[in-house]
Amino acid sequence: MPLLSAGEESAISIKEIFKPSAQSLVMHFQEEKSMQILSQAVTSRGLLRFIPPDTLVREDDGSRGTVYRIEGNQVSISEGNRILRQFDLDTSPEIAGIA
Repeated sequence: MPLLSAGEESAISIKEIFKPSAQSLVMHFQEEKSMQILSQAVTSRGLLRFIPPDTLVREDDGSRGTVYRIEGNQVSISEGNRILRQFDLDTSPEIAGIA
């Protein structure tokens, strides 16, 4: 179940979240994914961290503890102390568009 439904107002606007700031931000998230091949939706929970000036970290609470980190143009995906993948957004324009 999403934290906010369509049309529901939040206490903090998206513009406010991403405005230039010297402060780090930490937010809890809950994400629900539904696909036809699954009998029920998959729910993920964790933390989103914004660390100025250009770092966004998503930490999943799941059993794998997957961490997605975008720092400048560098992206890394890790589980625990093991880095699964690293790449530069300049070489992946399809991902750069959503990052």
